[in-house]
Amino acid sequence: MGAREKILSRIKEGVAPAVSLPDMSITDNWNSDIDVNVLKLVLESVGGEIHILDSVADVDSKLKELFPDIKMAYTNIEGVGFGNVNLDEVKMAHDLAKLEIAVLEGEFAVEENGSVFVSDNKMGNKMIPTITEYLVLVVSKDEIVKNMHEAYKRIDLKNIEYGVFISGPSKTADIESTLVFGAHGAKNLALLLV
Repeated sequence: MGAREKILSRIKEGVAPAVSLPDMSITDNWNSDIDVNVLKLVLESVGGEIHILDSVADVDSKLKELFPDIKMAYTNIEGVGFGNVNLDEVKMAHDLAKLEIAVLEGEFAVEENGSVFVSDNKMGNKMIPTITEYLVLVVSKDEIVKNMHEAYKRIDLKNIEYGVFISGPSKTADIESTLVFGAHGAKNLALLLV
């Protein structure tokens, strides 16, 4: 038996036995009343901010108020004219190195942890949420779920290739236990509920 076979046999020996999934029917009876104040509190506790608007028509004016001096912005949300970057003209990721703000449509928000699910269908490009300096996610007020159990039920894996839950700005305290924002993604995250 060669080294390869020995390694593979050891791996096979260490495989845990299969177990059945837990019964999650209890989640069908949870109180699903959404409290936007809980979502706001949780999102702010992880460093994000939330703004409640009347409609998508108010997004441009809110963005101009929050980010008056932005020079390079991207959005793919219909009816939002704040962006000036066309991804069809971007040849390499490096061309987006100075992207200051990305405004993306979130599919839904999760009350319990302040996260927003964004799929590749709404991103334009997978690197956008992590390469931008400021990330703004726009979500309909009708698209908020109570918890992650409800969130996972909403994801249609057959129609997306990639998706991510984003909660607050990127942060790490790996280096000398010093909290740093923007190390692995956006320095700031704003959720606009419309």
